[in-house]
Amino acid sequence: MILKKLKLRNFRNIEHCEIVLDPGINVFLGNNGQGKTNCIESVVFSSTTRSFRVTNDNAMIKHDCPFASIECTIEEDGKKTVLSSVIHSKGKSLFVASKQVPKASEFIGRLNAILFSPNDLEMFNISPRERRKLMDMEIGKISLKYNAALLKYQKCLKERNQALKMECDIILLTSLESQMVDAQLQIIESRRVFVEFLNQRLTHKMKQLCDEDLELGVRLKSWIDFSDKSKLRELMQQKYDETRERDILLKVTGNGCHRDDIEFTMKGIPLNEMASQGQKRMVLLAIKLCLIDFVRMTKKTSPVLILDDVLSELDQNNRIRLFQVLDKEVQTLITTTDLDELKESLVKSPKIFRVDHGIIR
Repeated sequence: MILKKLKLRNFRNIEHCEIVLDPGINVFLGNNGQGKTNCIESVVFSSTTRSFRVTNDNAMIKHDCPFASIECTIEEDGKKTVLSSVIHSKGKSLFVASKQVPKASEFIGRLNAILFSPNDLEMFNISPRERRKLMDMEIGKISLKYNAALLKYQKCLKERNQALKMECDIILLTSLESQMVDAQLQIIESRRVFVEFLNQRLTHKMKQLCDEDLELGVRLKSWIDFSDKSKLRELMQQKYDETRERDILLKVTGNGCHRDDIEFTMKGIPLNEMASQGQKRMVLLAIKLCLIDFVRMTKKTSPVLILDDVLSELDQNNRIRLFQVLDKEVQTLITTTDLDELKESLVKSPKIFRVDHGIIR
């Protein structure tokens, strides 16, 4: 898949732009605060329907403007599709080929973008809830079934928590638990496959990037033992039966996949306790490269790779290794303040967009 064209209106500090991208490497060059990251933020929004910088969508609307719009033209197997987003005071409207889609799940992942930004280093320090969000986002971009199961689970979880805060109806609680178990069969299996995929490839990707064999590992820390799929339904139902009285007392659901987490290790030790900042940065790059492979395996197409202000954090050798490891079929978008960071790394000349006060040339 290739992002052919990007058209923005009233997005952040960009009043209007329309650019045609190269299928290879595209560089957004400019000083800090000029709008480079705004450009790639719009692409990530078109992939996930949310910003990686803010939680309030209205923050992406240019000051004193009623709306912001993003239009991405993608091409896959020779077929072009236009994805459009309009952000306004009442929310956002999403369109595929000029037809509005009622659910975000019908839009997410049509343009699959893998982002690496400096803020990603926080992944090893943030709460399990935020790590789950990242995992759910990556799986959700390639699986409609996963998104549907997650939405169903979250709806039932909310209803169960509301029921627990009121005078409890045991029949209602058990009915909701049964629906939650059904949804979790899909969720837990998808998460298991995702984590196992990372586990099988992460050490190798890291060795390609920095020629170190660091024995990296990934573990899904689940609320339930999922090693025997044939017993999973029975185990979950048993767990809810055992903890129902406690949940009634505490007025909250204590068990479920909303408590899951993922843990990264180095030589069997939690990564956060052992790795340097430089090693964490390279591990994150290795994770992103694994995600590219994950998309290609499941969707049979390549995602767009986005590197936001990353190269300044890498030494020259690591930059060269990164571009040697990157598949030449993967379209890449890079933001940088200095072209010298790229000169020794690239074999092929990139397409360069100069960004100055929201104007892109």
